[in-house]
Amino acid sequence: MHPRTPRSTMFVSTVSGPSAPHSLGVTLPHEHLIANFATPEESDDGWRRLGRTRPAAATEAAFYGAAVGIEMLGALNLGAPNRDNLRLDHELLAIAEVGEFGRLGGGAIVDQTSIGLGRNPGALRRIADATGLAVVMGAGWHHPAWSPELAERSPASIAAQIAAELEVGVDGIRAGLIGRVGAIDPAQDDERRLLLAVAAAARQTGAPISITRSATIADTLAVLDILEAEGVQPSAVALGDAAALLARPEELDAVLARGVYAQFDRLGDIPTILTEVSDHDIALGILGLAARGLAGQLLISQGVRRKIDLNAFGGNGYGFVLEQYLPYLRMLGADDGLLAALTETNPQRWLSMPAREERA
Repeated sequence: MHPRTPRSTMFVSTVSGPSAPHSLGVTLPHEHLIANFATPEESDDGWRRLGRTRPAAATEAAFYGAAVGIEMLGALNLGAPNRDNLRLDHELLAIAEVGEFGRLGGGAIVDQTSIGLGRNPGALRRIADATGLAVVMGAGWHHPAWSPELAERSPASIAAQIAAELEVGVDGIRAGLIGRVGAIDPAQDDERRLLLAVAAAARQTGAPISITRSATIADTLAVLDILEAEGVQPSAVALGDAAALLARPEELDAVLARGVYAQFDRLGDIPTILTEVSDHDIALGILGLAARGLAGQLLISQGVRRKIDLNAFGGNGYGFVLEQYLPYLRMLGADDGLLAALTETNPQRWLSMPAREERA
């Protein structure tokens, strides 16, 4: 098991209000419903700040600016830059796509779209109302590279705003977790300050945190050390993009030894020659970890983030885990207990927050 500090009253904060954790049902812990991952500043500096290469040739620039079409899917799956592909900006389409997850038996979906990535609290509430699903919204900022204005703010002021989004809300709509926080280099002052702010807000509110693994295992472990030193319970932390660590099991073991969740959150991507870890390899990894008694620290999700991830654009949509991946895991030997842990028990426990009067 992977316990949080026992509390008599725990709840999950959804955009529609507080919910009992067990009421969520099957939960996707990392998705994006309305988001914008396109480079926010169309300048050489803006592209460079995100570590991206700006399309230079006329044909590349034209492709980048074109609306997604079926003739583009091959290039897009191979990573060709395209602004429209990086925008999930159609609310009615989101309702239809999320609704399919509900029809398959899903109950809750976590939108990890933080400030800087096009978060839209009002749209999330409308999607929840239209589909009848529980939707959990992320609080705070993704990364200083996406939000240069953070350079002018102190960790205390950043933490105060994150806490307010969790306790008061954004236009009355409360967040239910902090993140998704991007990959942090703790040696960079602006990134470390954001990390300290995240820790302070989590300590104040009891909110869970989702954070991307850092570029190196040393930095990843340093980030986890800082969070714990600042008073964050390891079991409140989900480390995203964990699949890459399956190829380096000693690194994954070091992460799991800290007591955090490993978030396998790129399931259902169309495989290409660029695929580093296949869904099959992830399935075998999950089964191996479960056999070692680590099933309680695992989370799975699709991580929909592009138009081509949606059913309407040829992708597997928000229903892949339920419709395809759970049957595949079962075929490989997963039992009911493991499947329930991956889709219900673990995400519900991770998302649970203590009532204000019960916080330590």
